[in-house]
Amino acid sequence: MRYSSHKIHIFAEAELSHYLASLKVKIRETVHGETPDYLLNVNQEEYIQHIIEQFKIEPLQVHFDKTHVEPHEEQIPAERHPSSSFIVEPGKRYTRQVITYYIPYQGTEELLQLRPNPCILTTQEVTLKEGCICFDIIDFYGDPD
Repeated sequence: MRYSSHKIHIFAEAELSHYLASLKVKIRETVHGETPDYLLNVNQEEYIQHIIEQFKIEPLQVHFDKTHVEPHEEQIPAERHPSSSFIVEPGKRYTRQVITYYIPYQGTEELLQLRPNPCILTTQEVTLKEGCICFDIIDFYGDPD
């Protein structure tokens, strides 16, 4: 399974229906791009399996039961602090505990970027890294729960 490492807005970057329609077009183009001679002489079952393998979508499996966390400290800009709870100086940074969550997943990674129907109205920027959905929570109040 191939995993990349990059930031996305989870379930919000493109429409699932557009992705599926695009995939259908690619399948059609692949088959129509074959020569008639090739299609007449290829083993039909093997060719079908080849197309399936090339274009299959593996369902997402998010393994919440295997989530792990790593706490660390970071310098957090004043502008990111809750204004109702902290007196901070604009432009300054303050040391805060940050907890990084790692939630393992399997399946077709592109599905994590696609907006389902019905859609979710909010999103969160996450990093996809080594088969995990990763995100940070800043512990402003000294209460990791």
